Amino acid sequence: MLDSLFQAVFGKRPNYARRWPRLLMTEPARLSLPDGRELPVMLMQLSVGGARLKSSARFTPGETVILSIDIGLGLKPNITAQVLHVRKEPRGFHYVTGLCFVDIDPEKIRNIAEYISQEQQRRRKGAIIGQN
Repeated sequence: MLDSLFQAVFGKRPNYARRWPRLLMTEPARLSLPDGRELPVMLMQLSVGGARLKSSARFTPGETVILSIDIGLGLKPNITAQVLHVRKEPRGFHYVTGLCFVDIDPEKIRNIAEYISQEQQRRRKGAIIGQN
């Protein structure tokens, strides 16, 4: 809230550094619940530490889930995560859910970090080409 006010008044956000780079996206994924159900979700943001997703289902903070995503090159890691927060969208029937990855092995961390880096570079190149 204060960030929004600061941005409205001064036109920029206060300086702070995120723990990991984040990648904004709109990609389909699946979430496996403790009761065995698998639900389709839309991955909205990805970092090495967690993800933000949109779903028609409301998840419970503290619940442990498994996020299945396709990050290219045939890599489809299943990542154990804990639901941190759930917020209903002001309009519509969807919930935005924040996940924190837990017990993630170093190889998956490298794969996600590499994917984010490559995608950010690809997007920057696309933006430069689009300016010409």
